[in-house]
Amino acid sequence: MQIIFILISVITLGAAVQVVTNRNLFHAALYMMASFVGVAGLYALLEAGFLAATQLLVYIGAISILVIFAIMMTRRLMQTTESPYNSQWIWGGIAAVLTFGLLTAVILQVLPP
Repeated sequence: MQIIFILISVITLGAAVQVVTNRNLFHAALYMMASFVGVAGLYALLEAGFLAATQLLVYIGAISILVIFAIMMTRRLMQTTESPYNSQWIWGGIAAVLTFGLLTAVILQVLPP
């Protein structure tokens, strides 16, 4: 069971990172769908079938498809002339690590010994 959890978590986090770092909006939307599928899988592992089904129907079936339709209808050509990855990912990573460190420090101070 832990192997399945780790596999689903890695897929979910990897897809979420690709959503943020990928420059191609269509590919980012597809990665967002993969991330939502991973979250639904995590709900299924928690034996929360209703939440897993809701995640699949609402987020993948409605939200992601709406985003993909919006991208396809507003873009004339989806061709990349630049690098497919965002060049400012390092600043986002630094901000995320600092935020995580600050939240960890605050939580450790608030928790009773």
